[in-house]
Amino acid sequence: MFNPPEIIYPLLKVLPSTRSSATTKGDIDGSKHLIRNFISENNRKIFLSDEAMSTDGYCPYYSENLSFLRGLFDDVQIIISIRNQYDWCIAMYKQSVQQGNVQSAKMFFDYSQKIVATTRNCYNNVNGELPRLDVYAIDWPGMIRAYKRSFGPERVHILV
Repeated sequence: MFNPPEIIYPLLKVLPSTRSSATTKGDIDGSKHLIRNFISENNRKIFLSDEAMSTDGYCPYYSENLSFLRGLFDDVQIIISIRNQYDWCIAMYKQSVQQGNVQSAKMFFDYSQKIVATTRNCYNNVNGELPRLDVYAIDWPGMIRAYKRSFGPERVHILV
């Protein structure tokens, strides 16, 4: 079953990348319970998909979500679909403008290496600035390695 609303919406609310506060063990345990009950009651496997699971919006940081997902799933297969980085960057810019963050592409694509420090920096509108895309943080190979280390290489499948 693809993205059952009873699972995906509560899960997205507790992902580290979608919250302003830290995800707790209670969030993980509650989500685990919700998923197990749903699978048991429906006797079906589920397929969950949302880019918020592997990125933090405009920020290609994945480590917080990876820790959360690892705590949530024991026996899971991971499918990572890699989009051409150039196309992904353009899509992120367009999405930012559609969300009302109107700024030039030059301002959106941050090449200054000033934001690189933390996950939240490109979201916080630091000093009243609009969100930016930290182009130096885009590291798909690093993300794939991290998922393989966390879940095991036999459980991580890459689509290009």
